[in-house]
Amino acid sequence: MSEKELYEPIKNELDKILGKYYRRHELYITHKKIPKELKNKFDDITYFFLGKNNFPDIMGFVFDEILEKESIVVVEVKSGKPNIGNFYQAKRYAEIFDADHCFLISSGAISEEMRRAFESKNWILKYTKGVEMEIGGETKKWHFPGGVFFSQFDNENKAFLNWFPRDPFEDYKKRLAKIEKKLSEPVRKGYGPGQ
Repeated sequence: MSEKELYEPIKNELDKILGKYYRRHELYITHKKIPKELKNKFDDITYFFLGKNNFPDIMGFVFDEILEKESIVVVEVKSGKPNIGNFYQAKRYAEIFDADHCFLISSGAISEEMRRAFESKNWILKYTKGVEMEIGGETKKWHFPGGVFFSQFDNENKAFLNWFPRDPFEDYKKRLAKIEKKLSEPVRKGYGPGQ
């Protein structure tokens, strides 16, 4: 199956997963062109770094209702086994678009050699992500590491297999469980409005 034939099924399955954790999210196939809904989120400098017609295969955003912020998602798709060049291509897109979520999805599994290399030098999987927040009327910027996540896509069963270095959605599952637990806890008497 060609890379282009993988775009739609991968986008659809990723849409389903993101829908479990975010009420608002959008994904677009962007290998040829970035739609206006996304293009307006970035400045000219971003596009300078990309060059002409050089975009991630799939892009989008999620809106984190807890943090009350929008986060960019970039996905690079490859037919066959991913290689180190594919990894650096995905990482470059994540850095240029300041993405919170970066996935390299391929129809073939990551090689054992590549897996061992990344396990021994796991810092290579990370990239710097900038975050601006307003505190006390002043805008502050912090940098923290994002990470590239690999997965093999089984097109026949429409499933992501063997996430590496770990399941990127595990954190969301834990956070969702905490929120659900908090929402189910009774409000203590003597606290809150009218108490």
